Amino acid sequence: MRENLEAEERLRNVQEAKDDLENEFEVVRKRLENVDQQYRWENSIFNKICMQLKRFRVSPLQAFEEFDRNKDGKLSREEFIGALNMLNIIDLSQQEVDFLFASVDYD
Repeated sequence: MRENLEAEERLRNVQEAKDDLENEFEVVRKRLENVDQQYRWENSIFNKICMQLKRFRVSPLQAFEEFDRNKDGKLSREEFIGALNMLNIIDLSQQEVDFLFASVDYD
């Protein structure tokens, strides 16, 4: 019984810490959006992508596997552009596509 109470208390503490971090993240995100136009734009594109994935009921992993045409575990620039088109995100200039690709291309 005592172990259960202690476990429940630890769980509550972890949940409170998680909630605090999420709230802090939201405050920082809103501050960034107010100050940094580029962050606001980039965030809106990623939100569009997330909304489309939810709309089609596709997980990010399922989407990636579909977009990775040559199955090499990476998205080439062409595959990335194809993914944007499949998600109906077509209102981007070439410069915006380049910037967005560079911002997610860590390898």
